[in-house]
Amino acid sequence: MYQFCFTSRIINTRVLNVSFRKLSTVSVGKVAEKISINGNNADLESLSTIVTKNRVKQPQREPFVKNLFLGKLDTEILAYPELNKNDVDQLEDIISLLQKFSNHQDDPKDFKEALCKLKMRRCLGLQCSLDIGGRELNQSEKCRFNEILLNSSYRYNILNNELGIDLLSKFGTDEQKTKYLEKLINGEISSTMSIAHNSIGSDEITSNIARAHITESFDSYVLKGKKKYVINGDTADIFIIFMKTGGTDRKFLEGNEFSAFIIDKSMPGVILEKIDVNNANLKGTCNIIFKDVLIPKENILGADGMGVDLLSKVLPEYHLNMSIINLNIMKKLVNSLSQDLLNNSAPGEEVYQTEAVTSIVSEILSYVYMVESMIYLTSGLMSTYENQDCEIESLITSIFSTELAVKSTVLGMSLVGTPFINSGHFCQKLHEEAIIQYTSYENENMTKLLIGLLGIQYSGKNLGETVKKLRNPMMFGNFILKRLWHFRKQSSDNPKLTLELKNYLHPSCQESANEIEYCVLRLQYATESLLGQYGIEVLNCHNHLRRLSESVMHIYAMISSLSRASRSYCIGLENSDAEMILANVVCRNSHKHVRSTLNDAIEQCLIMDDPLKHLSNNLYSKKSYYFAHPLSRIF
Repeated sequence: MYQFCFTSRIINTRVLNVSFRKLSTVSVGKVAEKISINGNNADLESLSTIVTKNRVKQPQREPFVKNLFLGKLDTEILAYPELNKNDVDQLEDIISLLQKFSNHQDDPKDFKEALCKLKMRRCLGLQCSLDIGGRELNQSEKCRFNEILLNSSYRYNILNNELGIDLLSKFGTDEQKTKYLEKLINGEISSTMSIAHNSIGSDEITSNIARAHITESFDSYVLKGKKKYVINGDTADIFIIFMKTGGTDRKFLEGNEFSAFIIDKSMPGVILEKIDVNNANLKGTCNIIFKDVLIPKENILGADGMGVDLLSKVLPEYHLNMSIINLNIMKKLVNSLSQDLLNNSAPGEEVYQTEAVTSIVSEILSYVYMVESMIYLTSGLMSTYENQDCEIESLITSIFSTELAVKSTVLGMSLVGTPFINSGHFCQKLHEEAIIQYTSYENENMTKLLIGLLGIQYSGKNLGETVKKLRNPMMFGNFILKRLWHFRKQSSDNPKLTLELKNYLHPSCQESANEIEYCVLRLQYATESLLGQYGIEVLNCHNHLRRLSESVMHIYAMISSLSRASRSYCIGLENSDAEMILANVVCRNSHKHVRSTLNDAIEQCLIMDDPLKHLSNNLYSKKSYYFAHPLSRIF
């Protein structure tokens, strides 16, 4: 499984007029002509004018969410990270131009045309150096750009292509950058990335799993196997493929060697296997088969065995970008739903004002606000602090936003009613997009387990001595008695609030701040209790891990929403009073969920787990629903 406050910056600006590089394809001229028709040349020139910034990041802080498992909360983050005012003004000017072009132009006919348009607007390699045609955006700015760029029907192609650019710009050698990166940023070629390999049985170990083994001359690798469901695989010119390196026996499969290879589509032995997908947004998805593909060592990205390190650097950004797609789905739903409710209400019968409708609409609005807050808190952490560990934060934002996108569209269906079945109905389209997000990328169940595992792993490293004493109560009697006294209020579900979070937020947030503090302290107590009871075996307690994961997801949503609303109210942003109401509702609802979930974990309410496991084992053995029909009888 692969892995994931107000600041001041010294800003020295100088305007650098950047002329567009001429692409080798004829289509660029056609795209430029279309742009000049729908948008004037001055706007296009403004998009190509880049302001350089001397960004100075603050020193790295301790992991924010991982520390929540230890009962620690970095109060500086409650100020909600923000950009410099000049940066915000410049960013919004560019975003308004991008939005203008997006509104006045048709969707590209194919991905090549989409690449040309992105090149003309200088939107390839958003975080790459200005010297090679990038924009040098930080993560928050990139997220804002992607709110526009990932609204395209080629959003997944764009996302995977940009991921390949990021990998090459951060880890590629000078030769690799010269050969591939400049062409990628110029839009001459496109890239894609694949991590997962084909699922196989024990009899297929040596034939189907994607692997790479070094040749006898030690100067190249031979790649064999299959990569499934590769986005943009049909149209990409180069593939960045992550594979295990080594032999073909089971020891190899259990090893940790994991490397990234740059593979040219035209290399002998590379075979594309087309897939019939039922969604236009997934056009170009295919399987890639490697039949003894010879890859020179120069095509290894980073270094041999560095695959996990590479992924840990780029996957948090990838997860954030996937969250942006979910955010766009939810915003489209809110906008379309409001228009639909207004248009379909007869005069004097304003159904949209009834409590039954307003409660659902408000719930969807709260989901959008939560996701948006989590995205820009996470991106703010990545932009503000040097090499900040946002592994869990990005995973939480991705899976939580996916769940809320699906839930929002289902709620929207309940308001729309029968018209939902009409082909092309906005709610039907958005629900399909949300389902694709839910099923095609991150596995919801496994991602939640991963979040719980990462939290437990971090806690175990910091609580080693405590866990040792909890696991051996007869040897550490004094420690156990002191701990019972220290946590005496925890046993009655009434922890003493010692973090004083209310002092770091607007005074009207006091009740919500106390709810967050309660949840953090209960999460700490649940984590220590589980480690003390199960030790290393807690890694196999998947139900408990899910409970911890779901709890910390809601806690992060509470913190993101409340800190954002508090900041908005303090600096007087428009509609900040409504933000405060919404954030307080989010905290109240999430507090109820966390309280119930953690109490289940703390009280070890697992009585039903073993019987349920027995029931599922019966299903596997009988291979069908096996209970007698309710009308059956034996006498």
